[in-house]
Amino acid sequence: NKDQQNKDQQNKDQQNKDQQNKDQQNKDQQNKDQQNKDQQNKDQQNKDQQNKDQQNKDQQNKDKQNKGQQRESEQNQPEKGRISRQQALKDLDAINNDEKKTLLKLQKKKAKESSKTQKSEKDW
Repeated sequence: NKDQQNKDQQNKDQQNKDQQNKDQQNKDQQNKDQQNKDQQNKDQQNKDQQNKDQQNKDQQNKDKQNKGQQRESEQNQPEKGRISRQQALKDLDAINNDEKKTLLKLQKKKAKESSKTQKSEKDW
């Protein structure tokens, strides 16, 4: 009877020990799962932050480009009542070309007149 009680007690102790081990394993697994989940959340937050930072950087670059293009087009477009620098240069070139043509015509005319007067002065 006493042997049976000892045996029963040993079985009970073994069952308790097994149950404790099982409980500890479950607890360890839950902790491990929670750590994995926490790490995944942290990784996702980091990834989201990097994406957000990249988007902000891209937007800043785009804004900078647009501002540069806007400035460029503003420089090329004159204010109301004024002509652009390019147009002024074109007009100046045209005036210079007209002046050259006029001077050439005048020189040719003078050359003709002087040759006529030289011919008429000859008396022989």
